[in-house]
Amino acid sequence: MLRNVGASALLTMVASCSCNRSLCGEIGRTESGVGMVSTVTWEANGEVQAQVEFGPADDCARFQTSSASGTSGAFDLIGLGPSVEACFEIVVSADGDTERCGQERYTTGPPPQGIAVPDVTINEGGDEPFLIMSLILPPAQIAIDRSGEVVWANVLDADRQTTDIHLNTAGDGFNFNDYAADHSVDDSYARFVGYDGSAQREIRTVNGHHAYELFDDGRIAFLAIDLRTADYIDKNGDPANGPVVGDVLIEQQPDGTTREVWNAWNDLERMPIVEDGDSGSFFPQGLDWTHADFFFYDAARHSYVISMRNINTVLEVAEADGSWMRSVGEFGEYGITDYPDWETIIGHPHNANVLADSHWLFLTMPNHGADDSQILEFAFDDAAKTASIVWSFEDGKDAKVEGAGERLPNGNTLINWGAAGTIQEVTPDETIVWEAVFGVGSFAGHVHAVNSFHAVP
Repeated sequence: MLRNVGASALLTMVASCSCNRSLCGEIGRTESGVGMVSTVTWEANGEVQAQVEFGPADDCARFQTSSASGTSGAFDLIGLGPSVEACFEIVVSADGDTERCGQERYTTGPPPQGIAVPDVTINEGGDEPFLIMSLILPPAQIAIDRSGEVVWANVLDADRQTTDIHLNTAGDGFNFNDYAADHSVDDSYARFVGYDGSAQREIRTVNGHHAYELFDDGRIAFLAIDLRTADYIDKNGDPANGPVVGDVLIEQQPDGTTREVWNAWNDLERMPIVEDGDSGSFFPQGLDWTHADFFFYDAARHSYVISMRNINTVLEVAEADGSWMRSVGEFGEYGITDYPDWETIIGHPHNANVLADSHWLFLTMPNHGADDSQILEFAFDDAAKTASIVWSFEDGKDAKVEGAGERLPNGNTLINWGAAGTIQEVTPDETIVWEAVFGVGSFAGHVHAVNSFHAVP
């Protein structure tokens, strides 16, 4: 975790308006534990509504924080890269009067150390000015602008792993998963940090890995492992017996009580245990059976859509009882139109998202190890139990691990090609309008486009 370092400067601002009384009071700026982020504190002469405008020195009103009411408060200024000559100004209002409290110039802190930053190679589009992402190697969370400048970073210890990241709903920081890189060790959390790098709180997620979802009522859902001894067919086709790692989807209440929504061990008849030919040793404690890598909560259908790499299946289960709904792939019950053999199109699926029209969008590697990873969008005919590919994109990449597609409000698709180390924004007609490339050995887990850090969409 980054520590709070830096010096503070106290400034007394002169109001720049012809009002009967000054609403502006004392204003200070402190460098936070994240060098690019500054914290501005304010104390007004009475009850006011306050907001900060800030930006580069030649564009001081480029960004605006959310507003706050009271006689004092603090704002974190996030959105600028390292070593930027910048400025800010607090704007306060009360009883119909508005005062601008004078501009103050400052320089943002130095770039963070020990993180990987992608090189932007195409920058011809993109409505959202920022991207947030978890980094697999080295383990960290970062936010970048569309030019590739890092505007926020949080570096984890080398023995940790992180794959998932979100903005806090309060608009005051980030939350992310943090678990041991040695997957035989149970030390998993969802952690919350402020924009200034300060730790806010954490939620213990026993045996958790890969993905989680927070709900407005305080629940958290997360993927966890369930280790048991069982018979299985090994990668040579021979019968074997030993420890097997399956997956369970858990909902956890704020008081810590849990409920199993779905457990792979309850579906052995539908999904027999067969060792994946490329399962590796992700879980040292046993055979990596299902390897669920993501889930998406579909509020419209009251369901969870689970992506399972090692059994080449994407499965939707009911939130109420875990019963099967839609499914595609090796153990899927829906046929794929124009693809009678699932193996020609679905392999090691990752990160299935549900779109507004109930379509699914996910990454697939039909020939794992080849440069043919694809993003597929599926539409469903539930009466016929079929799925049809309505949009796809490939760019000669081998995602190997991780990777995802996210549909943006402008209709474009944000694609993370996983271990291939490339992130792209692609139009519906398959034009690449934005691209960033990591150096060798570095890549991202989950990546999301963000309009503003101060007004969570």
